[in-house]
Amino acid sequence: DVLAALPGCRRVHLTGVTLALSDGARQACVALAREAAAAGIPVSLDVNHRPGLWSVDEAGAALAQILPHVATVIASEDELPLLVDAPEAEAVAHLLAGGASEVVVKRGERGASAWSADAEAHVPARAVEVVDVIGAGDALCAGLLSGLLDGLPLAAALARGTAVAAA
Repeated sequence: DVLAALPGCRRVHLTGVTLALSDGARQACVALAREAAAAGIPVSLDVNHRPGLWSVDEAGAALAQILPHVATVIASEDELPLLVDAPEAEAVAHLLAGGASEVVVKRGERGASAWSADAEAHVPARAVEVVDVIGAGDALCAGLLSGLLDGLPLAAALARGTAVAAA
């Protein structure tokens, strides 16, 4: 019972990088996601596919195991087909119909988009001098998730995410 060691946990965030590390890590992530979802704790997943860690087929199979437990799906445009091999609008609709509360698509220098059953948001990236893009996607996730934890509407949470990514 992993959640017993995390009193007050309000969200579990996982990343595809952890899923890719080993079978044991993948099994632990799936178990944690299952346990959290069963306890009513939202699970978020940033696909964060790293081709050097595993193949597209391996990633797709592992992601399919965890998706039924994920409330907030976060993927870049090129990662979305790992989850659903369909055009973006169909993939988003499929993920929402499959149980996701929110689907977020990171678009790099073009910002990000997000959908839920009753909202849609498209937020442009902030105009900044780019020093290094490493970590911008993780920062977007952090800002978005902090906004969701603060109870912000989806558009405002996404705007916070793009602001943190720009910083």
